[in-house]
Amino acid sequence: MANGGLIGVDNDPVSQDELVTTFTSTGVFTTQPETTGVSYLVVAGGGASAAGGGGAGGFRTVTDDSFSVSGNSLYPVIVGAGGAGPVGPSPVAAGSGVETNCYKGSDSVFS
Repeated sequence: MANGGLIGVDNDPVSQDELVTTFTSTGVFTTQPETTGVSYLVVAGGGASAAGGGGAGGFRTVTDDSFSVSGNSLYPVIVGAGGAGPVGPSPVAAGSGVETNCYKGSDSVFS
């Protein structure tokens, strides 16, 4: 069991052993006293695009409560932002080298 982020109707747990916590912004994940392991899915911020759709963010996942944690502990959660995309009326020229940095999304991190 754990507490932090959003806990709502859409992610209502079947039992306390299956509690789901969702972070849509940076915060702190707090474990309950008896927590020894968690499963997680972390998604990075997606890329932006000057035309068309941007790319999806990368992800990491751990299942079956195999990520060890300690009860009554705090774990930082960083939610990466999506890419900024072009500024102004004309997009950055492809091949200029600038587009490879300005459109990237930011990393997301658990612990």
